[in-house]
Amino acid sequence: MSVPDNVDNPFIALLGIELIEWLADYAEFGMSVRVDHLNRQAMVHGGVLATLLDVASGYAGLHVPPDAPPRHAVTLSLAINYVAAARQGRLTVRARRTGGGRTIYYTQAEVLDEAGTLIATAQGAFKYRA
Repeated sequence: MSVPDNVDNPFIALLGIELIEWLADYAEFGMSVRVDHLNRQAMVHGGVLATLLDVASGYAGLHVPPDAPPRHAVTLSLAINYVAAARQGRLTVRARRTGGGRTIYYTQAEVLDEAGTLIATAQGAFKYRA
């Protein structure tokens, strides 16, 4: 397992998203639901879930050995399916790189709550940046 002390991403730090595990073709993040993550219906806002899915999916294709320079990518597309509502507790997002080549890679991801209930899924395409 490779988990750096700082993933150097101020936006995910602002939301309280924490890296749990990062391997070649895999990334896992967690987040404790806060009141400012909720919408008017007291459910985790879809945009927060989309961010979790996007972050984990992006990182799934970016792992490098500790002595290598970091890789970066941009999201080309992200298709999200919202399956159930999350209201409190801890959320975990797991993403896997499912294919791709030298410049573009593809991912699948899922968000689960503490009970293991599937909250949302996503399929994404990402482009490596030079």
